[in-house]
Amino acid sequence: MKRHIAFWVSAMMTVNLFTAVPAFATDDFSDVEVAVQEDSNEDAEEMEIQDSTEEDFEDEDAVTEDRAASDSEVDSVTDVDLFSDGDSENAVAEYQQLKDAPTAEAEQESGFGSDYQKLLFSDGTYAGGVSQILVNGNVWEKVSSKYSLFRRNAYYMDSSDASVVFDGSGNGILTNGDIITIKNPSYQDLLLRVKGSGSDFAVEPYDPNSGNDKEGPSDGQNTLYVRLNGYFESALTGQQKYDAISGASTSVSTNKNSNVIVEAAVVPDGTTPGKNDWKPLHEAVTVNTKKTSVNIDTESCGMSGVYSIYDSSLSLSGVPDQPGSYPVSVTVTDQNGRTATSNELVFKVYSRTEKLSDCLKLENAKQTADGKYMYDMEPWAIANFGGTNETVTVPAQIKAWYGSHTSGTYGELGYAVSETENPTQTLIIPNGCDLTLVNMKAFSSVRIIVQEGGRLCLRDSSMHGVIEVMNGGRVSVNYDNYGRSFLTGASVNGQLILNAGAIMENSLIYSNTNFLANGSEVRHNTSPVVLVKGDASIEGEVYIRGDEAATGTDPATEKSYSGQPALKISGGTLTLSENGVLGVYGGGRNATTSVGGAALILDQGTVSGNGKLIAVGGNGTYDDGGNGISGTGTISTASAWLEGGSAILSKEASVAGKAYVSSVNIADQTTLKAIDGRKISNNFENTTERQWNDITTKPNLTLYEITEPDEKPEPGEKPEPGEKPEPGEKPEPGEKPEPSEKPEPSEKPEPSEKPEPSTKPETIKKPANVNGAKAISAGYNQIRITWKKAANASGYIIERKKGSKWQTIANIKASALSYTQRNSKKYPIQTGRGYAYRIRAYRVVNGKYIYGEYSGAFSGKALPAATTLRVAGKSSGIRLSWRKVPGASGYVVYRYIGGKRSRIASTGKITLIDRKVSKSRSYGYRVRAYRIVNGKRVYGSWSGLKRIRR
Repeated sequence: MKRHIAFWVSAMMTVNLFTAVPAFATDDFSDVEVAVQEDSNEDAEEMEIQDSTEEDFEDEDAVTEDRAASDSEVDSVTDVDLFSDGDSENAVAEYQQLKDAPTAEAEQESGFGSDYQKLLFSDGTYAGGVSQILVNGNVWEKVSSKYSLFRRNAYYMDSSDASVVFDGSGNGILTNGDIITIKNPSYQDLLLRVKGSGSDFAVEPYDPNSGNDKEGPSDGQNTLYVRLNGYFESALTGQQKYDAISGASTSVSTNKNSNVIVEAAVVPDGTTPGKNDWKPLHEAVTVNTKKTSVNIDTESCGMSGVYSIYDSSLSLSGVPDQPGSYPVSVTVTDQNGRTATSNELVFKVYSRTEKLSDCLKLENAKQTADGKYMYDMEPWAIANFGGTNETVTVPAQIKAWYGSHTSGTYGELGYAVSETENPTQTLIIPNGCDLTLVNMKAFSSVRIIVQEGGRLCLRDSSMHGVIEVMNGGRVSVNYDNYGRSFLTGASVNGQLILNAGAIMENSLIYSNTNFLANGSEVRHNTSPVVLVKGDASIEGEVYIRGDEAATGTDPATEKSYSGQPALKISGGTLTLSENGVLGVYGGGRNATTSVGGAALILDQGTVSGNGKLIAVGGNGTYDDGGNGISGTGTISTASAWLEGGSAILSKEASVAGKAYVSSVNIADQTTLKAIDGRKISNNFENTTERQWNDITTKPNLTLYEITEPDEKPEPGEKPEPGEKPEPGEKPEPGEKPEPSEKPEPSEKPEPSEKPEPSTKPETIKKPANVNGAKAISAGYNQIRITWKKAANASGYIIERKKGSKWQTIANIKASALSYTQRNSKKYPIQTGRGYAYRIRAYRVVNGKYIYGEYSGAFSGKALPAATTLRVAGKSSGIRLSWRKVPGASGYVVYRYIGGKRSRIASTGKITLIDRKVSKSRSYGYRVRAYRIVNGKRVYGSWSGLKRIRR
């Protein structure tokens, strides 16, 4: 398993991140350079990013090297053994030429209501040259008056008697066991150890190398205890970079599989440490580096211990050599001479030949209070299944299977097979087994079968093979049944098959199939994420999203590969539960997808039930948009929102996606909203906001509320989704004029019989009601209002609500179907504030205005516009740039790794470099602008997700 940890720093200084016992130093840790930030910035996420200048990004193709290190940036650094003094030969020679330090005598002094601790020296000239005093390795402050010492870690140089004075109130600031280091440039360092406190205050010479002739954990007053807290992940023979460091001039990254802290406690003799007594070793004591060691059988296992003086962590270096269990402990001697040895933690090395059938047993699992079992996968990678025909059944009592306990760190099962091959290994979830897989990666060789009465839940896992749910089996992805909430982190990169009688429960399912390699092979997957074979059912809410298109030309279509379809129903019916939701989204959100994927494919299939269907086709950039529903079948749900994907900057022959094709029948009882995709010819027009872009949360159902259902087409008519005929446009049978109303030739009407419009108002049609009105942001200080054409309209009146009254803000001619309201003194627009609008049409006849009914009220708010993001790989990391958004106060940047997202920067600039990245790994990025209004951030829409593999 590999963990990636990185540090980014600005103001640089030279330090050693890891230092090691001399016997354990390895080449893995040589020439490591670490840059530590001196800033007080508390936003750790922003410390991970160094902003680049806008000018530095002008040449997109230029590859720039890191700037040459300067005094203000970084010095060359080499590792120093933890337990060596690090002195050079010259330094030793200089040290030997210094005068011997004098002796010191301690006394307690009282005066003017204050108590003081004093040190007097045998050499009267010594005190005048004292430059620094440290206590237990910490520099103390020099003050100009005794009266400034009260309860401070400080000292005062008293020239009246050539002494050093410390606060002596209470039992004194210096306590028993403290190590005092006094520096005078002309003398060797004077090291003293405090003996006693209060009236018994005294000091004695201290030699850090002698241990003061003490043996054991006690110094006669206090006892030292040491322990290891945590665990070592198991390793495989030959596993590289178990806890390796890679260094550069500005950052350090590690693959860390150790999770161990060295802790110490110092308590009075005869007492046992309590919970609050334990502290990280570097905080509890000052270590005697020459007498401290990490204990492990390096010769047999190939690994050595590495201790960090900065966070007291203990890690392992080297390459595991021989299978076995190896105890690890530490022996610590502090500067008071106390020596203690910790408990042992076991480090296990496996041979890579283990079989799942031998490992997946109850005796290797931990029983919980409910009588069920939890299995921590050991070893963390098992390629061979064993059993009959490489088939293994999970014990029914196991309820949880952990690949690790760290999100993003996977246990690995099986191996990669070619995209054209079927899985060769089978894992069975039997009747009575309710299994949750956590932090697991199942490669494409693995087929998981959920039998009748079995249930499989996926969390923080990556499935590259096939999951097949049989009659009576259940499956759920990214859902917490206990908390009744959706999760994120698990992806289906192979295929999930629902056979007849299978049940899919609450799930967020997304695919990264063309984004993640199948072993060393790049996939070109156009198969649906979920395939229904027979009659299956949905319980609760299920959302499925296909991946972006693979790179290349599809030989079946001789066009670019399409975005991945979300769902296919073949020869069966998928039934939604009462008030259930099925949302499916074809691949095609980014510009990397030329041909949008269909959301739902029906192969003589049906979706039914008293629930809601949402199907949104993927967008195509430079080619076709995907259909909401393709194929042949029937939709018979309570309601259905169907939407085609747009064709963006497409070829002339390219087409936008249909909401549904003509071979799909919409049942009469289904409340329908059908919207065809659009052909978009520029970079600035927004595509639909109803794509499911943010997989960290379920789709926003308010975006799919049907307030104006569409009419179904008559039998035999080709449906034109989204173009709802106005009620007044279709003549009713009774409106057809009768022949008797036509005057006979001999009956010439008198002029007086000719109806006048003013006397026959019933012949003047009122304009139709305005439908489809909505208000959307057009920037931080303007709102764009759109509506559908109303029959018989000469124009439209737009009103905005102010308090309890409505104000007319615009009178628009009938030729226009949109209006943009901009911020003005008369009608101000504040970023982030919602405004209510309504519209009515009017008709002008003989100079008179005839008004239609008002539309329902609708609202909108002005937000910072979405920006356009670009990413590029550079030698120093991944470089990001985006368009400047008018009115923006700043931008936030998020990074996506394997379905997880994290904020990495908040910046006022429009470029930055992400240095916290590893080679041969894929990353996604999104940016959105914000504007500060009344001290609060108002955020705009996200940019599209941009992916890059470094």
